[in-house]
Amino acid sequence: MQRFGFPIFVVLTLCGISGLGAAVAWQVGLAQGFESGLTAALVFATAYYAYSTKQILDESRKQASIASKQVEIMLNGQFQAEAPVIKLKATGETDIRIDIENSGKGPALNIKCWIDDPKHPELNMKTISWSAVAVGASYFNLIITGIRGYTLHNINIEAQYESVFHRRYESRLVFSDDVHPILLYSEILGKGNSIA
Repeated sequence: MQRFGFPIFVVLTLCGISGLGAAVAWQVGLAQGFESGLTAALVFATAYYAYSTKQILDESRKQASIASKQVEIMLNGQFQAEAPVIKLKATGETDIRIDIENSGKGPALNIKCWIDDPKHPELNMKTISWSAVAVGASYFNLIITGIRGYTLHNINIEAQYESVFHRRYESRLVFSDDVHPILLYSEILGKGNSIA
């Protein structure tokens, strides 16, 4: 209620209760009028108490929600401050050389890398892996496709890894016919913390 509206409301309510008590006292007697007025006052007090309690509860819920969001923002900031970012390069034919470099702010752990090619789904099983790559470190490895004349067209090179906070990330190098490869990076959201 407004700052000045509440005292006016209380005064009007008390006048109404007094008027009700006087009207009942006039009709049935002073004792019954007093009881009716007292009952009306208790009903008013109970209603006011319920209303005030609800206001306090609503405000407490708002404060708890705000605090929860602030904690989440702080934790996400901490997690992202240590996020790894794996840059990928791929070259070659038949045997594909994969170069990785961690340009993020934290180490990359449990790195798995593979070729995602819809025409050759068997390449998904030919993964290369590193247990950890420190910030600024780079490594390379070969994926031996076993396909004569295999080239990097219309395929993706996928890498999944996790941070020290067990958050999962993905880097994807996208090759198309007419464009230089594009590197995409994202956090993997959803259930499960570990990369299989």
